[in-house]
Amino acid sequence: MKFVTIPQNGASWNEELIYEFLCSDDAAPRDVRFEIINDDRSELIGELVLRGVTGGSFNIAPYVRRYLLPKLAQPPQQATLIPSHAAINVVVRSGDVRSPRRLLFRAPFDYSSVGVMTKYSVPRRVALGGTILLTVFAMRRAQVELYGVDDAMQRVSTFTSITAGRPMDMFLKVDSRFEGFRRLVMRITTDDNLVEELVYKLLPPLSGGCEVVWHNASGGYEVSTMPLVRRLSDVVKVRSMMLAEGSDNRLVEAYSTLRLSSAMEHPDEVQRLAEIIRSPYVYMVENDALSVVELVERRIDYDRHGGLKQLSIDIRRALKGGGL
Repeated sequence: MKFVTIPQNGASWNEELIYEFLCSDDAAPRDVRFEIINDDRSELIGELVLRGVTGGSFNIAPYVRRYLLPKLAQPPQQATLIPSHAAINVVVRSGDVRSPRRLLFRAPFDYSSVGVMTKYSVPRRVALGGTILLTVFAMRRAQVELYGVDDAMQRVSTFTSITAGRPMDMFLKVDSRFEGFRRLVMRITTDDNLVEELVYKLLPPLSGGCEVVWHNASGGYEVSTMPLVRRLSDVVKVRSMMLAEGSDNRLVEAYSTLRLSSAMEHPDEVQRLAEIIRSPYVYMVENDALSVVELVERRIDYDRHGGLKQLSIDIRRALKGGGL
């Protein structure tokens, strides 16, 4: 048995990923079992059996989507570059036959796009205590240098990672190390070439608001603080059972619905936020970890000239403690 056609590196698991195979010329029809493997972790993604065949084709994209979503890289305790869930190395195996390794992405990827896959805010600003997330692609090596700026520029940290040709995520908590600085500067180098220098204005800690995370069209992480949070409703569902001793009431579900809205932002920033509408999953940063939120509604408001004006999302969250 041999593979005749396989996807190209950079193909997307949100499109078809066709593997075509052919059994030996003199082989009678037989059952062929295939295993789809996450080659980064040597984990089984899925398996399928084609019965009574001498060749054929199959699409592994549904298996990869089911395996990955909504997996996400959790922020480590210390800022660092870690392999991104924007891409995964996959092989397909049948007995002793193994396909070439393929690096698959959330969206079709152009290998000439070395650099930052995150679009970041416009203008760039971050509050003390806030979070910066970046997705960076380099063929061999990525490096991020962090500086704090007051009257002079002072290096705070440097992070370097061997990428092996896959994207890397960086989670940075803007903590007490940056107190007293007016700006935060990130110098991003890929394969020994400086590709970006990002300058963030540092703001005082924000009260209220929610940090929301999503995937942009390229698969990179984006983050923004939604400053306007309004509680729309609380719902408590109780199941009643009639017993000989009387009724037994049990709480079976309790949740709140919140509306998170952007401020009146720069048009470019609203355009970036608008990709939340198409992101398959949206997350919140809570206690320095990412959690998937249940989306009830996503909405964009336009001004009278048809320009993007404001974005809001309604989310549903369990009531803590199971009650009001």
